[in-house]
Amino acid sequence: MFLISDDDVPKYKYTITVVGSDTDDYRVGMWNTCDEGHRPRSPRVTDVFPLEFTVPVGSRRSVAFDGGSHGGFVTYQSGSAIPHSAAGVVLGFWGEFVFAHESSGESSAFDVCAFEALRAGHAQFSGLRIDGRDEVSFIATNLTSQANAILSGDVATNHGCVLSSGPLSLVATVDYRG
Repeated sequence: MFLISDDDVPKYKYTITVVGSDTDDYRVGMWNTCDEGHRPRSPRVTDVFPLEFTVPVGSRRSVAFDGGSHGGFVTYQSGSAIPHSAAGVVLGFWGEFVFAHESSGESSAFDVCAFEALRAGHAQFSGLRIDGRDEVSFIATNLTSQANAILSGDVATNHGCVLSSGPLSLVATVDYRG
C-alpha cells in the first residue's frame, strides 16, 4: 500500500481515493487487518500504522494496493488524538477492504464498520462513506444513518459490499453527514 497521485489512479487495479472534508483537515491511518497467521485483528493505538497521511480541506489523496490486500483505515481530525478504547483498540468508523482475495475466487469487498466503537459504547465520530462499482457503504456522522455498514460482530449478518473479481477503485469520503 502506497500513496499515488490522482493522475496515476487508472494505472493501478486496486485503489482508494480519500476525499477530504470541506471544513477540517483529516488524518488517515491505514493498516493490514491480518496478523502474521492471517487472522483478523483490531489495531491498537500503540501500533504504528503502515501508512499515515493528511487529507487537507477540500483535497484528496489516493492509495494503491496489491491484489490480496486485506486492510482497514480510520480517519480523524488533524490535531486530535487517535480515538481509542480503554483497552487501546482504535475507535471510529473504520473503512475496511479486501482486494482480490484468493479464498473468495478473487472477489473484493468493502464496508464502513462501527463494531469496535459500538462495543466500547461510542458512536460520536465523523462519518465515512465508501463508494465502488455502484455499491455504497456508509455511516453518517454520529451514526445518524447507515447503509451496508458493519454494526456488530455477527458474521452471518455482516456483509458490507461484496463485488466480483476485477479492478476496483474505491472513493472514501471523510466527515460524511448523510
